[in-house]
Amino acid sequence: MKDDTAPLPRSALTDPDALLDWVDREEQELLQALGDTLGEEEQRAVRATFERQRAVLSGASMYTSGYDHLARRVAVETRERQEFETDLRAVTHSLSLERTQLEARISQRTEALEDQNRRLEREVGLREKADRALRLANRRMQWALDTARGGFWSFDVQSGEYELSDDFARFLGLPPEQATFEAWLHKIHPEDRINHNLEPLLTGRVARLSTHYRLSHPVRGEILVQDNKNALFEEGQLRAIHGFVFDVSSADAAQQELMRRGTELERVSYDADRLSRLVTHDLQEPLRQMLTFASMMSPSPASPDAERLRALMAATQRMQSKLNRMRDYVEVGQVSLRRERIPLEELVDQAEELLRARYPSVDFILSRPAEATLYGDATLLFQALTQLIENALRFRDLGRPLEVSVATAVADGFHRVVIRDNGTGLPAKSWEAVFQPMYQLDPGPEEDGRHLGLGLAVARRITQLHRGWAYVSWSEVGRGTAITLQLPVEEAPSKRSRRPEP
Repeated sequence: MKDDTAPLPRSALTDPDALLDWVDREEQELLQALGDTLGEEEQRAVRATFERQRAVLSGASMYTSGYDHLARRVAVETRERQEFETDLRAVTHSLSLERTQLEARISQRTEALEDQNRRLEREVGLREKADRALRLANRRMQWALDTARGGFWSFDVQSGEYELSDDFARFLGLPPEQATFEAWLHKIHPEDRINHNLEPLLTGRVARLSTHYRLSHPVRGEILVQDNKNALFEEGQLRAIHGFVFDVSSADAAQQELMRRGTELERVSYDADRLSRLVTHDLQEPLRQMLTFASMMSPSPASPDAERLRALMAATQRMQSKLNRMRDYVEVGQVSLRRERIPLEELVDQAEELLRARYPSVDFILSRPAEATLYGDATLLFQALTQLIENALRFRDLGRPLEVSVATAVADGFHRVVIRDNGTGLPAKSWEAVFQPMYQLDPGPEEDGRHLGLGLAVARRITQLHRGWAYVSWSEVGRGTAITLQLPVEEAPSKRSRRPEP
């Protein structure tokens, strides 16, 4: 007999309802196949058998379903556990990185604190050393005051008040509460009171000043003292002037005579300075008035008065120009140098612009220097450079185009700025004389008598203020001249420029 039983569906293995449906179908098909061959008792037996089978299969299906549910829960928990382990590894890795970074920061901070501690230890050591040096300096200063017999004073520029130290008050024979500037000035010899003049310091012409004057001492009578004055600046502004006065009468006779002459020289120098200022400043006013009144006069062009007026104005202008030249020479060096780095090419450009405006009819070629930076006072160096180039214009050769070159080189710690021209040249005997004030060669072309022979003197004086030198390095009559400005590359107070041999 052929087996036509349908196979068990795959879904019945996990679905109880599908399994029971399959058993019902099998029961119906079996009963239909047997048909009338079975009696009622046999059919009941077959149904009972299938009923027991359904019960067994139902229990097995329920067990299978529970196992499947359990397997799914296990799978879910396994997946959750894997995800948790993944997250745990990520967190562990992150904590490890943070721990490493924290350890690195702690190490860096520890090193920084150790370095700071070392610096503090050094600073403490330096401060202790400085304190010891200060205490020693104070003891030495007190010893110097006791030995030199003198004291300190100060002048507040803003309030205009003087303050005298107790040592200075005792030196003057005054109680500290009576030690005023008026009492001090009263003890200075009347002829020497001008030597306490603070004008050079107040105007910024000098930063230090040493003077001598005679002082009335309560015990020793008239004595000679030295007053060393220093200007105190804060943020570029003059705030105060400090001074130290001490007795120098104990020097030998020659030294006292030298100091006495120095005192006389100080008075003469002060008078000469005032006279030079009178000449260069106060005489300008009448000249300006003469030019003003002359410009207001309007005589007929054909009358003799017109020619006389033109001659008067020309002479006045020449005199005014000469006074300006004298003022420039007198004022050089009366103001403290403001040292800074200046590109040489900028100074040449400014000098050329000024001279082309001053000499519009003179055509000249000016060669630029190689890139170089000077160290000094920009205003004074510009004045020196302009003077030398102007000299080349004044003493040019009318037979050929004027050519002026500015070159520079560095040697032995000095800049050598050479101004060379193809003008009329200088005789060898005049190479040094031309740097003397008021020395003049034969007038150059188109000279109008306004010059005093101070141009090269001003240039040399400016280089001397910069601890340098100016000299004629080459010249030939009819071919030209080369003048060299020798300037330190850097500020070096202990190193002075040697005067070169001609």
